[in-house]
Amino acid sequence: MTTLIFIRHAQSEGNHLGVCSGQLDYPLVEEGFSQAERTAAYLREHYSIDAIYASDLCRTVQTARPTADAFGLDIVTDRRLREAYVGAWEGQKWKELEQKYPQIFPFWMRFQMDRSDPRPEGAECREEIVERVEAAIRDIVITHPDQCVAIFCHGRMLRALSDTWKEKSPVLAEEMKRRNINGFQSCSVTVAEYDNEARFMRVPLCHYRGFLQEAPHTKINE
Repeated sequence: MTTLIFIRHAQSEGNHLGVCSGQLDYPLVEEGFSQAERTAAYLREHYSIDAIYASDLCRTVQTARPTADAFGLDIVTDRRLREAYVGAWEGQKWKELEQKYPQIFPFWMRFQMDRSDPRPEGAECREEIVERVEAAIRDIVITHPDQCVAIFCHGRMLRALSDTWKEKSPVLAEEMKRRNINGFQSCSVTVAEYDNEARFMRVPLCHYRGFLQEAPHTKINE
């Protein structure tokens, strides 16, 4: 069994500006660096991490750096772990997008955009995101069987991936519905277990941010 710890990046400049960041390379802000340090302290206390992966965008690499230093590990970057690509919307303010695209905006915010749904010009749909992320996960699991791997990544990427988990896990689907988890906030920690053939098994911990003193610690029993 391989344990994958998914950590959404800390607060970035794009978050503070209220823009659709997508795959634009916004760095962390001061608050984000503080969150990254607290994330590292939590992971160091509760896990024995064997490898660290991150998307190649600087906000995930900067979030991962304190954890890498704490465990004495290198950060392996993989562009397949990037945030959802939002095409023509990237860099625009969310409030302005809501006004300019009233037909498409609700689809994007609910993140229910499949191949046939309306979406921003050039943007990835959910299936395309899942395909590239699951390919990265397969490679990570095959490279690190029976190990614990931290993966620093992005909110909408995690939302797309978690949709596939919910289809396989009624317990997880019910827990996320009960807690109204519609997105993954800064530095949230979600643990997923995969067998050594990269088949999803379960999610024992979802969207934990208690170390930031902003959310309860919720374990999921299956």
